Amino acid sequence: MGRKSREKRGAAGFSPPEPDGTLKRAAPRIWPYAFAIAILTVVVFGQIVTHHFITYDDGLFVTENAHVREGLTGDSIRWALTSSELGYYPLVWLSHMTDVSLWGLNAGGHLATALLLHVLSSCLLFFALSRMTAAPLPSAFVAALFAIHPMHVESVAWVSERKDTLSTLFGMIALLFYAMPRSVRRDVMVAIAFVASLLSKQMLVTLPFLFLLVDDWPLRRKPAILEKIHLFAIAAGGVFLAVAGQRNLNALQTTAVLPLGTRIANSLVAYTSYIGKLLWPARLAPIYPLTAVSPSAAALAFVLLLAITITAWFLRKRAPYLIVGWLWFIGTLVPVIGIVQIGAASMADRYTYFPAIGLFIAIVWGVADLLPARVAVAAGCAAVTILAVLAFIQTSYWKDTETLFTHTIGVTGPNPIAEYTLGQIYETNDPDRAIDHLRRAIDLTEAALRATPDAPKPDLYAQAHVGIGTALLEKAKAAGDPAAKAKLVDDAGAEYQAALRIDPNAGNAQRNLALVQSMKATAAPVAPRQQPRESEVDRLIDSAVALSQKRQFDAAIAEYRRAVALDPTSVEPHVYLGIGLAQAARNAEGAAELRKAKKIDAARANRYVTGILRLPQNEGNLDALIRQLEGR
Repeated sequence: MGRKSREKRGAAGFSPPEPDGTLKRAAPRIWPYAFAIAILTVVVFGQIVTHHFITYDDGLFVTENAHVREGLTGDSIRWALTSSELGYYPLVWLSHMTDVSLWGLNAGGHLATALLLHVLSSCLLFFALSRMTAAPLPSAFVAALFAIHPMHVESVAWVSERKDTLSTLFGMIALLFYAMPRSVRRDVMVAIAFVASLLSKQMLVTLPFLFLLVDDWPLRRKPAILEKIHLFAIAAGGVFLAVAGQRNLNALQTTAVLPLGTRIANSLVAYTSYIGKLLWPARLAPIYPLTAVSPSAAALAFVLLLAITITAWFLRKRAPYLIVGWLWFIGTLVPVIGIVQIGAASMADRYTYFPAIGLFIAIVWGVADLLPARVAVAAGCAAVTILAVLAFIQTSYWKDTETLFTHTIGVTGPNPIAEYTLGQIYETNDPDRAIDHLRRAIDLTEAALRATPDAPKPDLYAQAHVGIGTALLEKAKAAGDPAAKAKLVDDAGAEYQAALRIDPNAGNAQRNLALVQSMKATAAPVAPRQQPRESEVDRLIDSAVALSQKRQFDAAIAEYRRAVALDPTSVEPHVYLGIGLAQAARNAEGAAELRKAKKIDAARANRYVTGILRLPQNEGNLDALIRQLEGR
C-alpha cells in the first residue's frame, strides 16, 4: 500500500470517524469488546476483595482518619469539602466515607469499590477511543492493556490510591465527551468532568493539552486553543490546589535540598525507567528510593528520549498515532516526573496509570500498521495474556503489609521506608524481628543523611527509634527476670530520648517516655516485707503476651482465659483476650470479649485497646475495632 493511499484511509488502515463523531454502525459490535475487557479485569484483580489494608498510608486516609471513620455525616462532609491538611481531595474523601458507611472498616469492600472504578475507566477508555478512531479492535487492545498492565496494580490494589482510580475515571468521562461533536452541552460536560478529576487528584492538569493532541489525531479537527481557554483556567486552579496541598504535607523538596540539575537528571532516567517497566514489567514495588543519578546515565536517557521524539516527529504524517501517543505519555507525566519533587521517591508505578495509555496507543496502532491483521491480533492476544498473568501475580503481593514490603525489599534492595514499615507491623507480636528492621531503617537513613547533610530528616528517622522503644517495652512485659526487665525498660527510655533529640515533637515519644518512668517507679525496690507480689492476673497476661510474640496463639488464649476467670469483672483481661482471639483469626469471639470489656467500663476498655494497639488517641477506637472484627 502506497503512502498516499495509506494517508487517505487513515492511520493503521482505519477510516477516520464520521464528521458527527458517532459510531452508530459499529455499536452492535463494540459491546462484546467492553464486556470482555470488564471480565478480564475482574479475573485479574478480583482477588483484592480478600486483601487487607496496608499499613503504609491506609491509616492516614482511612483506618486511623477520625473524619473518614465517621462515614458520611454532616461534620465529615464539611471536613471533606474544606480540609487541605492532607492535600485537597474532597471527592476522594467523600468516596472513602461512602465506603465506610457501606462496608465499615472491611478492606475488601473498599477494594471492591476500587475495582469497580477501574473496570469503568477501562470500558470508558475503550468507548472514547472507538468513538474517536472508528476502530473498535485496536481500541479494545489499548483498553485491555490499560486494564491489566502490572504497573497499574498499585493504583487498584491499594486503598490509599483511590485518588488515582477516581480522578482517572472522571478523566475518561471528559475524554469521551470531548470525542463528541462540539456543542455547548459537550463543553459543559467536559468542564464538569475535568473539575471532578482535579477535585479527586490534581494529576490530569495537562488534559487541555491532551485535547489539542487528539484534535490532530485521531479526531482530525483543527486544533483550537481559544475554545479551551476555560479548560486552561481550570487547569491553573488545579496546579494551585496541588502545590498548596503538598505544602501542607511538607512534601515539597526545596532546591537547596535537591538541586534542579539533580531533579532533571532523575526525571530523564525516570522517563526511560517507566518505558522499560511498561515494556518489561519486572521488579515492581510501591517505593523506589531516590538515589544519585550519574551524568552518563542522564545523558544516555536524554539521547534515547530525543531519538524517540525525533523519529515520531518525522513519521507524523505517515503514522500520526506515534507522535500523539508519545506526547500523551511524555506530557501527562510532567506533573509527577520530579521537576517539582514531592517526597523522596525517584518514581512510582501509580504515576503511569493514565500516561501509559499514550504508549499503548502508539504500540497497538503501530503493530496494526506493520503486521497483517491476523498476526497483529495474535500478537496482541499473546501480550494481553502474558501481562494478565503477571498482573495477577503482582496483585497477590498486595495481600497484606508483610507480604508487600517483604517483596519490596527483595526487588529494590536497601529501602528504609520498607524496613520501617515492616518494623512497625512486628512491634507487638515479634519485637526482636521489629528491632532488626527498624535498626536497618535507621542505618539506611543515617547513611543517606551523611550523603546529603542539608536534607531534612524524614519522619521515619525519629519514629523508628520510637518503634524500637515500643518493641523493647513489649519484650519487658514478657521478661521474667526483674533485672532483665529493668534493662529493657531503660533501653526503651533511651530510644524515646533519641527520637526526641531528632524531633522534639516525635509522635508518642513523650507519652511513652512517661510510661517508661511509670514502669520504673512501679518496679523500684522497697523493703523486703513491703515489696508487692505481682498479681496472678498480671502474671498470666504477661505469660500470654510472651506466647503471642512466639505466635503460639492457642496457648496464649488459654492463659488469657485463666486471667479472665480469676478476675471476670476487670476490663484488662477481657481486652487482652479479645485481641488475642483476633490474632488467632477468631474475630467473632474476639469482638464478643471486647463487648464484655465495653460493658464493664467502656472508657477504660477503649484506653486499653488504644495503648495495646498503639492507636492515635480517639474515643472511638474500641468501637472501630469491634466493627472491624465483626466485618461491618
